[in-house]
Amino acid sequence: MAVDQAKEAWLELFYPTLLRDVLALDSGDGTPSATVDDFRGRVPGGFRGLTIKLEYRLADRMEVVLDVSLRWCGPAPAYILGTPLDLATWQKRRYAMGYRPRLDDRIFAADLDEVSGHHVHLLSQRGGHIPARDVDPDTTDVDPREFVRLVAEYRRTKVVPLRPKASP
Repeated sequence: MAVDQAKEAWLELFYPTLLRDVLALDSGDGTPSATVDDFRGRVPGGFRGLTIKLEYRLADRMEVVLDVSLRWCGPAPAYILGTPLDLATWQKRRYAMGYRPRLDDRIFAADLDEVSGHHVHLLSQRGGHIPARDVDPDTTDVDPREFVRLVAEYRRTKVVPLRPKASP
């Protein structure tokens, strides 16, 4: 099953190469699904927020989940469709990005929520929210494309690319 053209266009607008990067994680035999919805603050011809979710079930039963909610912070009252998009004018309200065996605990994840702020989950550190700044590399406000690069690194090396920093 492929991602429909309209959703692929939204993914490409906000995160160029993201879908290609995800599909490149395996031979392309996996199953992608995407939603782009929850448009907030609609104005004629534009909006002030949206949620993008991309899930990819790889052929080896692993899964990548990228869920990002964005808020417009540009100088105009809203983003107007058809104008050039500068990702710097958008703020992440929340995100959840994870890599895991299908229906199992995440091997690693990067999240942002109102309670814990920017944090990571590591299977080796069960149950804990580790502040993103205390992990190497720091995943504070991580771009979904960078998270996919971390997944690709793990798939290549079988070493979790996120590590708690050594205590001073």
